[in-house]
Amino acid sequence: MFKPRVFILFGAPGSGKSFALEYYNKKHGIRFKTITKESTRLARNDEKDVECVKNISENCDFRYSQYGYDYGFSSREIWTLFSQKHNSALIANDLRTVRLLKRKFGPLARTIYVHSNMNKQQLSSLMKIRYPNKSPKFLKTEMDKRIEKIKTVHRKYIENTSLFDYTILNTYLEPNKESEERLFNQLNNIIIDDSLEQRRIKSSVKIFIIVGGTYSGKDELVVAMQQIEKSRIVNYPKATNRPKRQDDRGELRHFEFNIPEEFNITYSKQGFIYGISTQEIWGSLAEGKANLLIVSDFEAIDKIVKEFGNICTIIYLHANFDLEEIKTTMLDQGVPEKEADDRILTIQNLQKMYAEQMPKFDHVLLNTVEPEDLYDQAFNIVDYYQGT
Repeated sequence: MFKPRVFILFGAPGSGKSFALEYYNKKHGIRFKTITKESTRLARNDEKDVECVKNISENCDFRYSQYGYDYGFSSREIWTLFSQKHNSALIANDLRTVRLLKRKFGPLARTIYVHSNMNKQQLSSLMKIRYPNKSPKFLKTEMDKRIEKIKTVHRKYIENTSLFDYTILNTYLEPNKESEERLFNQLNNIIIDDSLEQRRIKSSVKIFIIVGGTYSGKDELVVAMQQIEKSRIVNYPKATNRPKRQDDRGELRHFEFNIPEEFNITYSKQGFIYGISTQEIWGSLAEGKANLLIVSDFEAIDKIVKEFGNICTIIYLHANFDLEEIKTTMLDQGVPEKEADDRILTIQNLQKMYAEQMPKFDHVLLNTVEPEDLYDQAFNIVDYYQGT
């Protein structure tokens, strides 16, 4: 059965928005059409979804400005495509426009943030491809504009995390077969996802499940979320047979041998057992507490969701990992090499699992730039579910 959708892509320059549209057109072209925008900017060699004009025509009821140029498109084209049993997609790199589209199309709209780790050198190469006949001075000016825009767009996502239904983590900038497959999995999962309406239920009764690898900032996120409402948001202390470490912060209960039976959801991680008592969590919820659970085992997450249903919100915490640097840091801190390798493998597996099971996750938080960004995203998420 046809389900009309308009997919709205938002992201920094060079993040992969146009690539995503091109992939959708190739993969799902029979039932998928790209909305063509009008723009007063210069034409590029590599674009197919922008018509360059002197002035935006009157039939464009959506308009915005970017980099000093005007953009516009008609929402009537989207409704026409729906009537013809076509889904549609467009790039709208203006936050006000994204909000207005979501308001106009309601549950038919899907907002997508495209995130990448593009550096200055990669952006310079992209500018040369897009404007092959332009002078070095022109290219530098354009690149400086886009570097500033990357920072601005990233900041907008930080401050409006809950506005976006999906986040694409694009590692295809340095292409290899594995990163390409991860990107394609994410793009396809968005198209086929039918569970969005059953997720992201606003409620003061809430379990936040935080998923992330080593050095992703899980502990920092927990602290940030607890500081928003210290009396109502608690970090659930899991049971474990792992020995205590100097950097433990009281987030675990250590048992020397066997974990007690009341911890009825268990999983293994780097050779140790971790346990969660659903009875304890029910008791905490009865006291009006929102619970934070750090869990990176997908079987355990499935069991938690099966037990507690839609009061669970699953958050994926992404950092711009340099795996070699992370391993060096761990070894310098005295982590045994085998354990360091196991942690690196966990990071890689989580990245793969996110791509394969994207619809499981309600939100992606980015631990990528400034420490306060994590606090802003934490507030954004808690306010979305429990704010008035």
